[in-house]
Order: sequence, then structure tokens, then C-alpha cells
Amino acid sequence: MSSYRFKEIKLRAFNKESKQMIYASRENIAFAINSKGFTILDLDEEGNIKSEPLGDETNSILMQYSGARDDKTTDIYEGDVVFFRRRTVKGWLPVVGVVNAKDFTYSVNSGLVHYIFDYADKNLMILGNIFETSDEELAKKAQEKLDEFFPKKEEKKS
Repeated sequence: MSSYRFKEIKLRAFNKESKQMIYASRENIAFAINSKGFTILDLDEEGNIKSEPLGDETNSILMQYSGARDDKTTDIYEGDVVFFRRRTVKGWLPVVGVVNAKDFTYSVNSGLVHYIFDYADKNLMILGNIFETSDEELAKKAQEKLDEFFPKKEEKKS
């Protein structure tokens, strides 16, 4: 018997018009992938198409589950902004960046550096995503995590 473990395929889509995230893992939602892109389907209890497609897929962005979960066991998808610590030869390095997929691998873009997901990364935490969380809120959450990692030294009183 093989010891291979296959990644669970999960999808979500963000509809830019309705500003709504739609998860295929939600009951009665399916994504039909076709040559033009994809269609979001609403299904009945037997799995039959219940109504017209949900929203205009040309206004939606399809994202895939990375196969990783954060420290609260929340699934991490493309477009999520994450914080984690990576061990280096000089110690622990804090990383904040956006999850993306390319050539069947997932990486975190942090400035000009791309970090491939490593299950040895510590404190992997979702701060939000680029579609539903404002830049200001993401920056604030990232700064809070960095402040925890690099506490400010108290000034000496003379």
C-alpha cells in the first residue's frame, strides 16, 4: 500500500460586485470549471442544480486551498495575508505576506522575497485576506504581530 498523501482540493471565490466570499466547501455550493473559467452553482439536497449560477463569474476571482492551516486550524487560501516565523541561521525571522500559487506550489510574497510554505514554520496565522480586509487593517494587524516579536525596549530613567 502506498504512503502517498494527496492534498485536499478546496476552492473559494470572491465576487467583486457583491463583495462576498463564496466557499465551495459550504453546503450546496459547487464550482464548475470550464474552458472559459468557472461557474458558481447552487445545488439542492440531491446535488441537482437548483438555480441559475450565483453571480457573474467574470466578476469573481477563484482561489484554491493551499493545503496548510494556521495555528487555529483555519484553512489558508490564495489571497490570505499570513504571519509566521521562519528559522534561519541567525535565529527566527518574522514574515508577513500574501499567499499565492504558481506551478503547483504555494508561497508567501513578502516584499521582494518569496517564501515557500514549510510545515516547520511557527505561529502561522491568518491576518485577513486581500479582498475583504482593508490595507489599513492588515497593516495594523501585521504591526501588532511584529511588535510582539520585537518588543520595544523601555527607556532608562535617569
